[in-house]
Amino acid sequence: MATFVMRQHEYLVALKAENGLLTLHTLHWADEIRDPRKEIDSLPGKAKASAKELTMAEQLIEALTMEWDPEQFHADLYEKAAAADIPGRSHMTRDDLVKALSSTRA
Repeated sequence: MATFVMRQHEYLVALKAENGLLTLHTLHWADEIRDPRKEIDSLPGKAKASAKELTMAEQLIEALTMEWDPEQFHADLYEKAAAADIPGRSHMTRDDLVKALSSTRA
């Protein structure tokens, strides 16, 4: 367990060694955890799924499961900034890039 500061905000994290790497998993502080039943009146009660429903859910999950290739997913925000020829884009934060891109569309 550790604390980690990023962008002037302190986070509670679980620091773990996984497969030769150190990883941080952000957690919630105790005062951030609320009872959902106290917050939302209309939450449904507990439900019991039948064996047929569980089988159907497993089949659906299996049908939608795919190999994940991280190369298929990338932040095209920087590519859009390059295409729009936004000066200084390599040193901009994500928020600044979004603002700059939206101003070019106006």
